[in-house]
Amino acid sequence: MVTPALVLMVIAGVAADSFQVPAQARRLVTEDCGEINMVPGETKVIQDESNPSGNCSPNQRCQWTFNCGPEKSTYLKFRCPYFCLGDSTNCVKDRLILTSRGATERHCGTNSPDGTITSTGFARVTFRANRAVEDTGFRCYVCCFDKPTIVTKPPPTIVTKPPPTI
Repeated sequence: MVTPALVLMVIAGVAADSFQVPAQARRLVTEDCGEINMVPGETKVIQDESNPSGNCSPNQRCQWTFNCGPEKSTYLKFRCPYFCLGDSTNCVKDRLILTSRGATERHCGTNSPDGTITSTGFARVTFRANRAVEDTGFRCYVCCFDKPTIVTKPPPTIVTKPPPTI
């Protein structure tokens, strides 16, 4: 279920499909669980540990904490080209939980966080798989962006001249 607070913001000037996975991220150097520090323009890849049959291995637990600084002037965008976890009511079996400054989304089945944009450069992603081997797992690219700066122009100054004296 998408919590309105986590589809946290629409960035002006950024088209929904403008996110491109950089070539270095396509090499699938995936991040280990833990803290991941990023800079604007950088992309990281996270995924489940697949077993030899290509399915998500059972009993997995992993948490990634993304920090893109400076946090208040950046945001993160998630692109998940494949996402298939065990489906269950309230995602009590396999699940991926995305938290960003108080807002939380739970994802399972084919309900992917694909396209999610955070309001700041911080997010925590927690993955948990139960004991059953059911589905193919997930892969997500997380990209850090600078928030666009909004330039406001002051109102024009109107100079009035007194009428000529005769």
